[in-house]
This record gives sequence, structure tokens and C-alpha cells, in this order.
Amino acid sequence: MRLHKWIWAISLLVTSVYVSADPWNVHERNIRVYEKKIAKHQDMIRAAVKSKKETRDSEEVKKLVKDMLVEHESLQEQLEKRDKEIKHMRFRHPEKGQEFERKYLRTFRRKSIEDYENESDLSHQLSVFKERAFKVFGEERKPASLQDRSTGRTIDEQIEESILLVK
Repeated sequence: MRLHKWIWAISLLVTSVYVSADPWNVHERNIRVYEKKIAKHQDMIRAAVKSKKETRDSEEVKKLVKDMLVEHESLQEQLEKRDKEIKHMRFRHPEKGQEFERKYLRTFRRKSIEDYENESDLSHQLSVFKERAFKVFGEERKPASLQDRSTGRTIDEQIEESILLVK
């Protein structure tokens, strides 16, 4: 009887150690798979937005909107799974987590469908470009006024002086 208890205890110990966690490379592979699925869903949403803007048929637009909603739901699910996997890797494998943090993870910002629609709009793209330019080059500056070497005054001052309003 005691032998059975010992065998049962040892088998329980061995199986519990085996089931405890997946190896590190399995988690890395899962993250890569999730990132590929996320990118695929994002591309499908962008393609649906583009075709929605190009089509005039109301039935086709309804179908595209429905497809976009389905893709957006599955995109959110994949983002949740990826975040859960990353949290598991950080907290369950801390010795590898430091090394993992150094490999720059691809960041995915959660977007609504309106964000994807705005993304393809030209005015939105120009405003994003303008914001980036201001971040890099600072505030908007006026171009330096040209000076006339003979008078030492700026051209703007000369133009204002030359315009006379007569009644």
C-alpha cells in the first residue's frame, strides 16, 4: 500500500513538472504567429476601406462594412492573445524576459475602424506628415525677409510704403 502511494506521489510530481510551462521558443513562435495574423487582419481592413471608398453600390458598401466589423473583432482577439502571451513571458520566464525586452517588440496600437478609414484619407496623411515635421524641425517659422542692400530695409517694408490709397 505504501509503495502505491509513493509511486502515485512521484508520478504526480513528474507530470506536474512536465505540464507547468511551455519552453521559451514556443512562446516566441506564438508571438510571431499572432503578429502575422494581426498584420493580415489590418491589411484586410485597409483593403476593405479602400474598396468601400471606391464603390458606389449601397449593397456592396453594407457587405464591406460587415466584413470590416468581423475582421476588426478577430483583430482585437488576436491582439488580446498576443498581449496575454507577452505578459506570460515577462512574468513566468523572468530570466529570459530581460533578453526578450532587448529585442524590440513590434508595437500594435489599438485602432477603431474610423482610424483605419482616416488612415487612407489624403488630408489625414498630410496632417500626420505635418505633425512629424514639426516634431523634427520645431515650430513653424516665417521665412527671413529679404533686405535691399542699397536702402537697408526689407522688401516687405518697401512694398507697404509704395502702396498708397488715394480717394
